[in-house]
This record gives sequence, structure tokens and C-alpha cells, in this order.
Amino acid sequence: MILISLFALLVGGANTEQEPRLIVGYKDGSPFVFQAQLIDVDTNGRSQYLEEEAAFAYRRMVAAAFSDGVTIEVNYGFRSHDEQKRLRRRNRRLAAPAGKSPHEEGIAVDINHSKRRSPVYRWLIKNGPSFGFYNTIRYEPWHFEYKGHHHAQDNQV
Repeated sequence: MILISLFALLVGGANTEQEPRLIVGYKDGSPFVFQAQLIDVDTNGRSQYLEEEAAFAYRRMVAAAFSDGVTIEVNYGFRSHDEQKRLRRRNRRLAAPAGKSPHEEGIAVDINHSKRRSPVYRWLIKNGPSFGFYNTIRYEPWHFEYKGHHHAQDNQV
């Protein structure tokens, strides 16, 4: 069953894409509109979406982790501006203000672990940059952002 799920993840599976849509993203609190293809990167039975380039890099990373015996799952991916507002109201300490979250651009994932000593975290810190993913918020070891391959590993906090 796991191999079938992994195969579906790697080849895209059925119903894994949404139609390209206009998204209001935010950079440093300023809105900008862009068109994005959001791709479902579900690995745990819940649809979670990332921007297309980030999604395919994420899928490659999950496959590599799996071959190393590590299972990576997304708890949260893309969030609309309204979803980010609701999350911020519920948890002001951990949620970025709406308009300041990379989740709104579809390039951030919150992963299935919460401790720096977890095998998932250690694997991601060591290997994530090879796939363009970096832990960018020191006090959130579960939060990784897709920066692409052009960022040096020392940009990581």
C-alpha cells in the first residue's frame, strides 16, 4: 500500500492539480497578484497544495527521504489570505500575520514533526537544501520554505 501511495505521489496520481488560478500573494506585507498552478502534495489523506515548482521539488524530496527510511508528510501547505487571518486569530504566537506568510504564496510547508531531534527534522536539515527547502523560522522546526536550488545552504537559520 505504501509503495502504491508513493508511486501515485511521484507520478502525480489522479486529481492532484487544480486549474491555474490567480492568487493574491504578499511580499513583505504588500499584495501582488500572480497566476499559479497549485499541485496536491498529499501524503496523509488530506489535500495540501503547493505552487507547481515547489510541489515537484517536494515530491522528489519525499521520494529521496522514503528511500532513506524517513517518511515526510505535509500538515499544512498553501493557505489563502482569509485562512491565514483565521489561523492568526486562533494562534497569534505562532501564525504570521496575513500578508506576511509564505504559505499564501504556496511555497511553505509545515511538516509532520515538531522536534529538532526527530529523524524527519534531521533528514530535512541535511538534505532539504538539495531540493530547495530550508527551515527559515528557527522557533518552528516544522516549517520549511521552498527557495529553489540557487540559495546557498548558509541562508538557512
